[in-house]
Amino acid sequence: MDSGYHRYRMRSDLILKMPEFNIVVPDIFALLEPLRERDPRRAARFAEVIGRADHAAHGHDDECAEMLRLLGAESQPVVPMPPASLTYALDIGTEPETRVLRADPVHLRADPSRLVLFTSRHLEITPTEGDQLIGALNDVYAEQALNFLRGESPERWYIAGAGLPELIAPSPSSLDGETLEPDRQSRRQMGALQTIWTEIQMLFHDHPVNEASVGKLKPAINSVWFWGGGDVTIPRGLQDIAIATDDDELWTAAASCGVGQRVELVALIEETAPAMVVLRNPDHATCDRLCD
Repeated sequence: MDSGYHRYRMRSDLILKMPEFNIVVPDIFALLEPLRERDPRRAARFAEVIGRADHAAHGHDDECAEMLRLLGAESQPVVPMPPASLTYALDIGTEPETRVLRADPVHLRADPSRLVLFTSRHLEITPTEGDQLIGALNDVYAEQALNFLRGESPERWYIAGAGLPELIAPSPSSLDGETLEPDRQSRRQMGALQTIWTEIQMLFHDHPVNEASVGKLKPAINSVWFWGGGDVTIPRGLQDIAIATDDDELWTAAASCGVGQRVELVALIEETAPAMVVLRNPDHATCDRLCD
């Protein structure tokens, strides 16, 4: 059963859809290999249980998109999840008064033949660093009626402005470690943001935050990734769902939908309410616990 999932960017994503319990875990079968060697009978029991569930591979969607799909979120046209309009109010504390996009900090690594994106989880951004860089952006772009803001996490940034395009672009987490290959259509869709994107890279190049990062042998925050256009429809009644997740970004998206409970995995297994496990960076111990 495992081999069929490796066709998608060398990832094996298992989605278990059950009336009361959903599991979204990347590479779960590879992570369970130590259990197979240590306790083959227990591993076989787990395989038997998940064999009764509906399962599907979704290697082109990240964990957040799968979680929101399972929660019933819908958008027309289909947009990468979560759109900025969903998480903005929870992050900033007010509803957006104009069009908003995500402008998340990233590291772009260039070599002679390609440009590779790395998400903020590789950058160890502090709130102070985020505020300093966002302050530099607002010093430059305030006269263009553009406002950059930081969410509760220093890894979540927004850009707000009436003239922003309805940009439908993939999330940075779905591109992490991937080569960027923008086509003409995506460049046209960015409009003036294409120029701003280039200007930001120049602005960040010798910013003191990045000079300090280089001195600490940390990757520089040398760009942002614009994405998160579009709107989404959220069903009612999600407040009774309990979610266990290892990622604050996933929880922010779930809470923005009205999900009421974030619990530890051990507590979730004992829950009788509708429940979901969504892991972005699972380890062997966590997946081992799923088998209990």
